[in-house]
Amino acid sequence: MSKEEGSNIWANFAKFAVYDDLKDLYTRCIPAISGQEDKLKKVRDELAKMQEIMVNFDSLICEKASKEGLKNLTLHCNKTFILKEENY
Repeated sequence: MSKEEGSNIWANFAKFAVYDDLKDLYTRCIPAISGQEDKLKKVRDELAKMQEIMVNFDSLICEKASKEGLKNLTLHCNKTFILKEENY
């Protein structure tokens, strides 16, 4: 190998990271990434709970709405038809 080839190879070493640097980067990044994954999982779980609450709320509102409609119909029938019965 010539001196020029050796200097070209040596110049490329500046472009690569040392194993210890990569290991240090790994030990710094993995806990941060893991923490974000935990937060994301918590948000997903809370979203699932909120969706379940909304489904229950919607069914309750629909049930209440039909009860209110029945109540209004009963009041209307009582006002309209019972008075006609009393006239006979």
